[in-house]
Order: sequence, then C-alpha cells, then structure tokens
Amino acid sequence: LPPKWCLLESDEPLYPRPLVLRQVQETIYIRNGEGTCACRDGSRRMYSSSLPTFLRECTVYTLSRAIRTNIELQKCSSCERRYIGPETRTLGLFNLNNSLLFTHELLDEYISAFTSSETPFDAWVQQVSRRYQADDNSIPFVGADTFRAAWFAYARLINFEGDKQCERCGEAPENVVWDGVTLAYARKQLRTGLRPPTTVDADSPIHPRTVGKKKEWFEDGVARKRLHHWIAKGGMGWGNDEKDRMAAEERQRDYPGIVESLRCMNKDLAILFEEHLGVKVLERNGKWRPQREYKAFFEMVRLIFLGKIRA
Repeated sequence: LPPKWCLLESDEPLYPRPLVLRQVQETIYIRNGEGTCACRDGSRRMYSSSLPTFLRECTVYTLSRAIRTNIELQKCSSCERRYIGPETRTLGLFNLNNSLLFTHELLDEYISAFTSSETPFDAWVQQVSRRYQADDNSIPFVGADTFRAAWFAYARLINFEGDKQCERCGEAPENVVWDGVTLAYARKQLRTGLRPPTTVDADSPIHPRTVGKKKEWFEDGVARKRLHHWIAKGGMGWGNDEKDRMAAEERQRDYPGIVESLRCMNKDLAILFEEHLGVKVLERNGKWRPQREYKAFFEMVRLIFLGKIRA
C-alpha cells in the first residue's frame, strides 16, 4: 500500500492497512501458507505444509533501532539455493531476503523525506545511522547500497500504477507545470511525443527476469588464473636465490601454455603478449622489465566479462 498521507480518495485498499509495528515478535512464522521464494527464474515457489521448516536469525530495522529475532524458513524445492520465507506485509514489515527486514514505517519515511525535501539516499541513511547511535544501538543501520536495494524492491510493490494522472486531463494534459527545481524542460524541447520514462507501449523492449549464467570472454578458468599468477609473480624474470629460481623455472614452463591460450582467443593478442611480456622483452633488454601499461592491459583482459570490466 502507498503511504497513508499520499492516498487519493479514489484509491481502493488492496488489503487492510497494518498497524504501525511497535513490538517485534520473538519469531516470525509463515502464516496461512503465504510464504514464497523469489526464484532466479522469475517464478514464485509457494510454501508446502508437507515439507519441513526451520528457524534462522534475522534482523528487523525500525525507525530508531534494529532488533534480532528469528524467522521461519523452508528450503525451496525449485531453485534449491534459496528459502521460502513468510509474507510479512500484514505485520507492517518488508522481507528483503529472509535475513534483513524493514518496517513499512521506515521505508515510507524515506518516501516522505524524498518527496518533501529531495533527500538523497546517502544523506538519509547517515541521518538514520546517527539516530541509531543516539539510542545506543548495538546493531548499526545498514549501508546506503543495502537500503537503496531494499527501498527500490519495496517501491516496486507499492500500488502506484495508474493513479498519477488528472481525472479531467488524463495521462497527457495539454499544459504541465514543473516545480523548476527537481526537473524542468525548456519550452522548445516539449513535443507531442513526450511521455514519462515509465510509459509502456507496444514497442517497449521486454527483458526476461531469468538471470543468465556469467560468461567470461577468457573462458578457460585455469588459463585465467595461470595468466594472473604468471604476471604477479614475475613473468620471465629470474630471482636471486634458489627458491626464486625454482619459481621462475615453473613460470618458464607455463609460458608456452599461456601464449597458446591467448592465441586460441585472438592471434593478435598472443603476438602482443609475446612482444611486450614474453621472451622478446628479454631479447631487447636482457632483463624482464615490461612496461607497466602492458601488464595492466593483460590483467584487464583476464577480467573482461561480457564486454565489461568486472568490478
């Protein structure tokens, strides 16, 4: 449900609004068989009374403090890696991942702060963190990234669809007045085709919720590790003592395999490796002293993931 203060008279409640949570239960149970699992394939596996359940510790975040409690879970029979947790909306709670739960009051408080004073996530999280510190909480508030993920997941479920339009003018009124602070367009940029970015039409792209398996450009995992180890440990260089020389001999034996792995990916890449990190560096300088730019480049080659550098 949207916050009570921003409801329209025409809005019909989807379910009875829960009371503001003031006391957290010792155990949050799956009630009336309403537990589900957010499986990676986009489906929602339901709770089964014929399968066993167990209790696990979780944390409930309120406006002023965090509370440790227990939550009832059931292993998902579909994805086998996640758990079916309770539906907590009737308790005034939002269950993010069966470990972190947030009160509706807390999440609605950010909606109020943003809509009234354009408060960014980081500033608001810092404000709540200080409130937690003032109350001598042993459990600190979550970081900005975690709260941002929780708030967007919560906002996605709020029934805001179709109720942000004028009853008289419809979805596309002839004249629109912006506040001039948050966002504004010059008059010359206004066109008849201007629509909110959330507008869905027949040409809108469809993105399935199924999460594909990660696929590195350098597919051979063993070769990726060997390349990283080879560069990090000194490449074609020789050490000063016996132990270093033994490690150098091992890298010398690995060198042909690394070149061949790169050649399988891209012939020019293998040539570049031999020219600036391989034996040709020794031939030119007498010692293995490659330019650091090429060392950094091949470290990035190892991390390229679907056309992007993996952070």
